[in-house]
Amino acid sequence: MLPDNKSTYRDQNNLQSRVISYWESRANGFNLATNHILDEEFSSIKSMLESNVNINKKMKVLDVGTGAGLMATSFALMGHEVFAVDLSEAMLDYAESNAKNRNVEVILIKSDAQKLPFGNCEFDMVVSKDLLWSLNNPVIAYTELLRVLKPNGYLLIIDGNYYLDLYDSDYKQKKLYKDLKNGKNNSLHAKTNVDNVDFEIIRDIARDLPLSKMRRPSWDVSTLLSLGVKEINIGSLDDDDFTINAYDGPMKLISKFMILTKKTDISANRSLINIHKVKDADLAEISRKLSNDYECKDLCSILKSLSDKMRMDIVLALRSSDLNVSQICFATGYPQSNVSHSLRILKDSNIVISEKIGKEVYYSLADPKSINRIINACEGMSKIH
Repeated sequence: MLPDNKSTYRDQNNLQSRVISYWESRANGFNLATNHILDEEFSSIKSMLESNVNINKKMKVLDVGTGAGLMATSFALMGHEVFAVDLSEAMLDYAESNAKNRNVEVILIKSDAQKLPFGNCEFDMVVSKDLLWSLNNPVIAYTELLRVLKPNGYLLIIDGNYYLDLYDSDYKQKKLYKDLKNGKNNSLHAKTNVDNVDFEIIRDIARDLPLSKMRRPSWDVSTLLSLGVKEINIGSLDDDDFTINAYDGPMKLISKFMILTKKTDISANRSLINIHKVKDADLAEISRKLSNDYECKDLCSILKSLSDKMRMDIVLALRSSDLNVSQICFATGYPQSNVSHSLRILKDSNIVISEKIGKEVYYSLADPKSINRIINACEGMSKIH
């Protein structure tokens, strides 16, 4: 039985309402944590930004999911024109107070990150900290973040695999280790939880959030590439490393990360010109060509292989470099058995080839230029309205 679209819509609305309700209850303690970071760590935030972005040039900045205004206030203190959005009224009230207390201006708007109230290409920089993990449709959010960004504008994402331990045994092992090492609920947000809000509420909500099941930032890279982003820079923000023994040897598990990219400057103006109208006399030749269907079968096999999201993610990963199975698993976040099965299908369709180097088998695209043309054509078609 197919799902009822109205029921799905209601479920998503209910999930979003639960998220908003939780952050409303957490606003007081969250504000205390925000003020601590602004007072004690502002210079570190500024240094991190300076090493990646030219912050000396005044920019129009949008902070999406501002919370109590940490990033919005930080950018305002650096002299930028800042807009900020959030769906929690309590958080917005604290964000307003925090900006005023530091004698800076931030324009605050109550808004959904998945439906921003701005026109196309308005901002020089869009930043979102610790938001995407909590959304019911993060792909739409990424689309919106890129939509309001100017060509060549910066997109900065700071986020983490906060509840991946609910579904991923490796991250469950990491959480158990950190709890034993540092003590359970020993973070800054736990220490500033003055209203004693039960953290199990958000863990329960996280079970229904899509990104609680995805290894990131590999998911983000795949999504951004599919949305037309060309260059992506990633950095780990973990305070300490946690390493597991993977198939090919030691592998670090990333919890908190930063993504910085630029919006590609591609003209959206497309027109259909010189449309060729087929004459009746041409139909016989068209029919003759279709009867030689061996080429059509090969083409269908290729398109069918690329129609699966996992296989497309693998192809997108291989656009960057030749990779072995373990590296592909790390980059895409998929289990090894699934990746191996998908690679066999891609090899049978002549999309992927392999080469054994030493004890390792490395995979690469058989014809990278042709694959890039197919992907670019699909991206172009998706933008035609």
